[in-house]
Amino acid sequence: MCTSDKCWQCMFENETICLECENGYAGDNCTDTCDNQDCLQCDIANASICLTCKERLWGVFCNQSCENCNGTCNISTGACNSCGERLWGLFCQNSCPNCIDGCNKESGNCIGCVDGWWGDDCNTTCASTCNSTCDQYNGFCEHCDPGVWGDVCEIACPNCITGCNMTTGLCYNGCKSGWWQTDCNSTCPKGCIESCNQTTGYCLDQCKEGLWGDQCENNCSTCRDGCFPNNGTCMSGCIAGWWGLNCSRTCTNCELACLQINGTCLRGCDVGYYGKKCEKKCPSNCEGGCDRENGTCAMCEGGYYDSYCNHTCSGNCVDNVCHFETGICTKRCLSGFYGAKCQQWCSPNCLARECEFLLGSCIHGCQTGTYGSDCYKPCSPHCADIHCHQEDGKCVSGCENGWVGSNCDAQVETSTPVWVGPVIVLMFFVGGSIGAFVIYWFFVRINRGGYTERLRESMEMNDGQPFDNIAEAHRQDETRSEYLNVMPSGVINENVVNDFGQ
Repeated sequence: MCTSDKCWQCMFENETICLECENGYAGDNCTDTCDNQDCLQCDIANASICLTCKERLWGVFCNQSCENCNGTCNISTGACNSCGERLWGLFCQNSCPNCIDGCNKESGNCIGCVDGWWGDDCNTTCASTCNSTCDQYNGFCEHCDPGVWGDVCEIACPNCITGCNMTTGLCYNGCKSGWWQTDCNSTCPKGCIESCNQTTGYCLDQCKEGLWGDQCENNCSTCRDGCFPNNGTCMSGCIAGWWGLNCSRTCTNCELACLQINGTCLRGCDVGYYGKKCEKKCPSNCEGGCDRENGTCAMCEGGYYDSYCNHTCSGNCVDNVCHFETGICTKRCLSGFYGAKCQQWCSPNCLARECEFLLGSCIHGCQTGTYGSDCYKPCSPHCADIHCHQEDGKCVSGCENGWVGSNCDAQVETSTPVWVGPVIVLMFFVGGSIGAFVIYWFFVRINRGGYTERLRESMEMNDGQPFDNIAEAHRQDETRSEYLNVMPSGVINENVVNDFGQ
């Protein structure tokens, strides 16, 4: 047993020598006190050196404070060994005031939050609409104040009688008057006198005056004395201009009113319409309306004709105007045309290319060389100046020489004197004889000597027998001359020469 009561542990061999002293003491026998009163424990061999400091002090001389620590702190760094309630951090410098039972010294995370706060460190407030508390991890309200719902009680349900389910928003005990739907967020139709069914929106009581239908959405203002609220049938018929059981259809294009049963117009149609209900438009080219039953036009606009004015007047009509029923041009034709509809050309032989409106007769006469009402007949080619009267074709300036008659169509017959014929024959004979002689003389010269030789050859061909007489030779010679005589003057036929000259 150690000899000193301040000695916590002494040597086994020598109990007077202490190895560890009580806090605040030093020396071999633990009889000396630590030099610094703030030391909790000092070096056993040197009382001036502190090993640990008293609570909330640190440093070599234990003269620095660590007041946030719960107990002692590291003598060298001042780091707290533990923190006080709702403090955390290395030096316990951070607070966690909203934690229940304090917080983790290193992270500051709370074990639980006080009411009204949520999050790991309980530093986020619950939504103001939460009924005091919310989930610590996501902030969702555990309860909502009346009149709101949703995860954080952010959605209002003001039209519920006694509040709504905080998760679905459905009203617990129905809607206030004037509202419907499961969340009571739709107003009852304006036509309802008071409230409506919460599920369908149908009016529970009757509709306001002038309205009808399940939701009083239909108007019956066209009824004379109102309508039945269930089906809209008018009580006393329709006001003027409307027809049908509910008086919902207009009397279209009627001059005045129409039958309530079928809409048939009572006093005809407005101008421009036809049909029993005046539902059809008159043809676009009608002028002054059309027949109520079949739509035929009373008159046509300029440039059109036919019952429905769907045909255009001929473009050759003057001013493009024609009779509205027949299409006949009423102001005659443009220059160069004729006929009822001005669709035929005037004769190209008409002067000024103008002709009578209906028959096509030329108005200003015919071109030179033609006659007739339409100037298609040619004047006689034997008229002097090829000019004749327009109506009958008689030559105006007489006939050419050798022709007679009103139309110059007869040739004049002439008598020839008796002595003329023989004179002409004689002149022809004399001229021909002279020509033949000249040709013959020329032919004899170019063939001189050839005739005797040919005669000799002919005799040899006749077995050496000469012609019976000289007359035969002359006959052949005359024949040769006849061939020459039939040739044109000054021309010798080579074939003839070959036959007789060689």
